[in-house]
Amino acid sequence: MQAMQVLQLPGTIIISVCMLFISCSKETEPEWVTVATGGNTNTLPQKVKKAQQYNAFPASARTAYLHEDFTNNMNGWPLFSPVSEISGGIFFSTGRGVLISKIKPIDETRDFEVECVIGFRDMLSYGNNGFVWNYNVASSRYWGIFDLPDPANMSQEIAQAGLFNNGNIELSTAQKPLTGYNASGVTWNTYTMRKVGEYLITFIDGTRVSTKKYLPTQGTALGINDPGGIGIDRIYIDYIN
Repeated sequence: MQAMQVLQLPGTIIISVCMLFISCSKETEPEWVTVATGGNTNTLPQKVKKAQQYNAFPASARTAYLHEDFTNNMNGWPLFSPVSEISGGIFFSTGRGVLISKIKPIDETRDFEVECVIGFRDMLSYGNNGFVWNYNVASSRYWGIFDLPDPANMSQEIAQAGLFNNGNIELSTAQKPLTGYNASGVTWNTYTMRKVGEYLITFIDGTRVSTKKYLPTQGTALGINDPGGIGIDRIYIDYIN
């Protein structure tokens, strides 16, 4: 995998990145991604079991940390005319690398949820299109939510969520085929990553697709990852009380 190159600008970090997705078999998966589902669910803490239900935590059980609906650009996302814009409540970009615009760390000692509504802009160009959070500049560790074609079969439309980079290898925690994808249009999907205790629970369109151990990044930055083209309708980050 090509290393990330980071350029610090006033109020903005711009990262140019080439990402390679590596599929891990059961024999090569590190211990922290061992799936805690199926017959192992009885070993999970009760709160984690509850959290595996998408609607487990109502608004009264949450504290908003960042709610971005893109009605304007009050959060200062980098916009580079004519390749990116905020219009009609959506962040659009045609693809120019990874944009980390905000030093806004999520407290990894607490329970929290990251949810984004993301639309493909160019499925036919291989690349990662999504949202990055708790990016650690020193270690290159981060978590992310991505749309992309499956690297093993470019004709297969795949939605991925819960992508972790530990500095030299990237591991997907969940993926599923998309339905209703139209190469000439945009397919919108809701990506949810919910950290409860020591576990990360991943949902795509409200359906749980994995429950796995959470690995802290100790990072501080969040942003939009866009080498291939993307639309983002919203980004919500909440703490779970």
